[in-house]
Formats: sequence, structure tokens, C-alpha cells
Amino acid sequence: MSVMKHALFPLFFCLTQFCASAPAATREEIQALDAALPAGSVIVCLSQVKGDGKQRLPVQTIVRAIVTDKDATRTGYDVRVMVVTNKRKLPDMMLGYHMTAFTGTSGLWMHIDPDSLTVSMPRSPDEEASVASGLRARFVSGDEWSAFSESNITGPTSWISLRPGHAPLTCNKKA
Repeated sequence: MSVMKHALFPLFFCLTQFCASAPAATREEIQALDAALPAGSVIVCLSQVKGDGKQRLPVQTIVRAIVTDKDATRTGYDVRVMVVTNKRKLPDMMLGYHMTAFTGTSGLWMHIDPDSLTVSMPRSPDEEASVASGLRARFVSGDEWSAFSESNITGPTSWISLRPGHAPLTCNKKA
């Protein structure tokens, strides 16, 4: 389940936790980034998790999100996540979902619509329904919070996200 958790929530944090070695982002910087991502924008993020050479395989996570709609305090996204283990041509898992982010005074609340979730596991199709059911149950249990103070922006429409316990996630707006 740790690969699924890592695969499912990268976009939550790539939109709000732009950390690395630079200082934490301010609310104004987050607002400027948000303004640079109007409806129709495509965001692509990439993460590499190194294996341990024994039991844990290297994993690449690719996130593609489209900003579907937005207003002053809310942004909707259609998100696709693909997880691939080292040097395989087929993804191990693909997820799709609709996410809504709500801006607060010091961060964002992010909500995934459980009914929008799709799961595809080409190598393990028999497990798809069980994985989808487990993830939907998790989404019903509550929204995710991300503080602006955990963020670092690397450019006008690019950032690196680092959630504690997760590999860095490099994100940018596609031209």
C-alpha cells in the first residue's frame, strides 16, 4: 500500500509544498503561482524513488493534472497518476480522480471525489477492485491539509515538492 499512497497524493503536495533548499513560500507567492495556472493549464510532475537493491524496487511516479475550473478560493483538477517500477514498459498502476483544492489563510484543504476514482493495474487486474475500494474508503475519511509554510517555488510555474517520508516531486506547467 505504500507505493499506492505515494502514487495517489503527489499532486496534493506538488501544488502546495514546494520545498527543497530555498526558503518557505509565502501566501503571496502561492497566490502568484495559482494565478499562473488558469483553467485549462496542464501540470506535469515526476518523482523517482530509489530502491534499496534488495526488496524495495525503484519507482517512478508521473502525475498529469488539468486545471478544470477555479474561482477565488477553489480550484478543480482532473488528475492522472502513473506508477512504474524500474525499467518496465507497462505501468504497475494508473489512477484517475477529480480533486478540489480550497484555499485557506495559511494553506490548502484538498479533497478527492471518491466516486471519481479509477484504478488500472495492468499486471494485477484482479486487484483493481480491492485497491479502488480501499482508496475510496480513505477519501471519505477526510481531506488533506497542506500549509503554505511547507512550500518552496522554484520558478513562475515550476516547483519541487517534498513531503516528509516521500521522494522529491518536480512539477511544472506544460507550455
